[in-house]
Amino acid sequence: NPRVGKPVPLEATVTNQATRDAYDAGMMMFLTVPNRWGGRDTREVGEAHRAFDLPAGKSRRVSTSWTPTEAQDYEVWLSVHPSRDPLGSNVLRKTIVKVR
Repeated sequence: NPRVGKPVPLEATVTNQATRDAYDAGMMMFLTVPNRWGGRDTREVGEAHRAFDLPAGKSRRVSTSWTPTEAQDYEVWLSVHPSRDPLGSNVLRKTIVKVR
């Protein structure tokens, strides 16, 4: 149960489903929060930018943490893309974290 002022662990398992190894895959975790104008702002969280290699067919657990400052629902996103493979696709996943 995420609480204001307490670190929230953020974890995901990333799998390389391609037939080629991914080198220098870039990972970014960020969240979006409502702003005072009715839109949404994006903020990086934890070790927001990280690079790693991931062999074809293998998985890797990635994690970071973030400390929420307000009670609300946050959209937390993970983006992964191979930097040495211009044809590689971005992987973007979202989850909702409810902070009370």
